[in-house]
Amino acid sequence: MKISLNGKWKYKVDSNAEGMKEQWFSTEWYSDRLHNLPEISLPNNWNIIPELDRYEGIIWFFYVLEDHSTIRVNFHKSDLFIEFKAVNYHTHLWVNGHDCGIHEGNFQPFRFRVKKKMYNQESKNYFIVRVENFREKDRIPTLSRDWFNWGGIYRDITLLVLDKCRIKWVGITSNVHNNKKAILNVKCELLIPKDEKSIPTLEENNINWKLYYLGDLSTNCNEGKEQSKSEVIKSGNWPILNGKNSGQFSIQLEEAKRWTPITPYLYKIDLSLGKSEEPYIVRFGIRTVDVKEGKIHLNNRPISLHGVSLHEELLPYGRAIPKEARRRDVLNVKELGFNALRTGHYPHDESVYEICDEEGLLIFEEIPVYWGINFSNKKVLRLAIRMFHSMIRRDFNHPCIILWSAGNEIPVLNRSCLQFMTVLLRYGKKIDESRLFSCALEFWTSLVTPKSFIDEVDVLCCNEYIGWYYLSVYNLNFFLDNLKTHTSKKPWIITEFGAGAKYGNHDSAKIPAKFSEERQVSIIKHSIQVMNSKTYISGWFIWMYRDFRSHMRLNPAQKGFNRKGIVSEVNQRKKISNQMPSLVNRKLPEKEMKQHYISVVLFYWLFYPIIFLTSIIVSLILGQFSDSGNRYYLSKPKGK
Repeated sequence: MKISLNGKWKYKVDSNAEGMKEQWFSTEWYSDRLHNLPEISLPNNWNIIPELDRYEGIIWFFYVLEDHSTIRVNFHKSDLFIEFKAVNYHTHLWVNGHDCGIHEGNFQPFRFRVKKKMYNQESKNYFIVRVENFREKDRIPTLSRDWFNWGGIYRDITLLVLDKCRIKWVGITSNVHNNKKAILNVKCELLIPKDEKSIPTLEENNINWKLYYLGDLSTNCNEGKEQSKSEVIKSGNWPILNGKNSGQFSIQLEEAKRWTPITPYLYKIDLSLGKSEEPYIVRFGIRTVDVKEGKIHLNNRPISLHGVSLHEELLPYGRAIPKEARRRDVLNVKELGFNALRTGHYPHDESVYEICDEEGLLIFEEIPVYWGINFSNKKVLRLAIRMFHSMIRRDFNHPCIILWSAGNEIPVLNRSCLQFMTVLLRYGKKIDESRLFSCALEFWTSLVTPKSFIDEVDVLCCNEYIGWYYLSVYNLNFFLDNLKTHTSKKPWIITEFGAGAKYGNHDSAKIPAKFSEERQVSIIKHSIQVMNSKTYISGWFIWMYRDFRSHMRLNPAQKGFNRKGIVSEVNQRKKISNQMPSLVNRKLPEKEMKQHYISVVLFYWLFYPIIFLTSIIVSLILGQFSDSGNRYYLSKPKGK
């Protein structure tokens, strides 16, 4: 049973951190002030309130579940939870004055168990939540990040009543053969209490399942809407192994419909534990992804990712974006000719991935291990592992997701960082063997990447801004070829490139000024043509689809926004957007590519030794070659 707690909540700003001392979590304190507190509709970001636009700090939220809405719970047979889909950043919950727990993190779902003594079966229930979003050194992300620090409870809030004996998680992978045959591997994790008195009577000690074919649910296709009403295409049961809380069974399909960006066919499976009336439902697609001969393969065929990145932000909503607006974003991205989306630099609301499943948009998803987090801190490592685990588990069954990223622009020349990322990547691969793993490096780091790091990733990823922050875009051809010299047969993805432009700012000069739409066109257009001409580059992502807020960008052209979007913060299309459909697959003529080599080769002979020597000096300073590194990262972290 699920009851939504979305709606009107009361709130109080705690700018002086007085709430804990004055016990704002008590029902008496709240009852005395109920009518004097302002309201906010949750889920939401508090920064949409004008006077809280730039507020970073503490806010308390208050909700009363009235008598007529009270859920009757049999605590002998059921567990009661409050689930938050996402809160930024630190959450502390009280139920009727009882301390229910705390959670640290910002982009993933989490639950608090509500015990019998906390919950009032006969009258009102008071839910009080303390949220703070301070930026701190030992958090993820850390003090500095190039996006706005939206605060609050900004995804759904739900009250859950679940059977004590239940299906906890289901993960589905596929083995696809050259013909139409496919084998589905269904992994189930169960929660079976040790106290046998709490287990419901199971007349049949097994999991019953029903498989449905949903078809193509994309916006421009009617097939799926008809197929979703069809009968079960296959059913069966799987005996539960005594004493075990996990296992796997297989389903063979002779006529399997594969999920691709062109034909995003979807299936659904309903699983019931014993005589349970409420099934565990999973929607999924049948597809495989791997690397062969230096290329990314989808369903055993090479594919190139032509994508754009997106922050979870849209004015005036902040991060609490309506699903209809999210779908419009996905459809607009496809209309511009892209086949992939990088949801940087953190997991977005799950509805985004549901939409991409339906519309056939490939996803590159990552956690916010970003810039200079405290790589030598064990607590930070455990937090990163928990974030990685949560992201992979939540989104495991979305066929659109083909690559998990463990971080962005991380300094792997630092020994502590290298060990940190090694543990994180190896941990992720134990959870999911069906997808690719990587993380994005800065361009100059990519030229001297340690071999030990190259060995850990399936695909090499780097961000480059040649032509925007440094050099000329006409140097890109030669520099990209130097990425390939030390990376064996692994493919590359250029995870960021682009240029800033303020919407409506034009310049007709031969060399357009920075932040003009014409300058953005010249850099992005040439970059795409060069990258499409490289056989070792399996994909690229423009940074960024839409302009977004950033406290770091304060020059006159940006004024608190990162302006690298190809549309403005309110979705006005810049000049480059209009050219994208005809540009995404275009290559640079071979004759023109050779001319670019001649112009930079002498310069590069001088420049590369400087890069190499500088990287060695930086590495020595940061401890890359020191034996005093944090070797505990090479072992399994405690508690995991």
